[in-house]
Amino acid sequence: MRSIPLQITTVKGLEGSCDLPHDRPVIVGSQLPGQELERIFLRHQDVGITNQNPLMTENLSAELQKVLTNQPSPLTETILWNGGFYLWHCGMAADLATGIAQTTTMLQNGQALAQLVKIQEVVKNL
Repeated sequence: MRSIPLQITTVKGLEGSCDLPHDRPVIVGSQLPGQELERIFLRHQDVGITNQNPLMTENLSAELQKVLTNQPSPLTETILWNGGFYLWHCGMAADLATGIAQTTTMLQNGQALAQLVKIQEVVKNL
């Protein structure tokens, strides 16, 4: 069996998760195979994201659905912040600002929702 080189990413996230916080600088550790661990520091204000962390409520699922169907939600900036970072970090965007713009487009044109539906179908068929 062929082994795949592993990239390691750690995030000092929101509530112990890998979600990027808004109210403090984000510290990301990134290590490619054979390289030293790199620390990346991100600041929400550098890309126009508010400093307010999202409230985790009982309606989280409904709010996420709103974002995926391009409706206003308090979670929109959080999705853009996180989606933009992960697109950039995984090499799908040239920089963080471009990743945020791509995430915006993916939400607006329904591409993010379509991908979720595909994932749900795969999981359902397992």
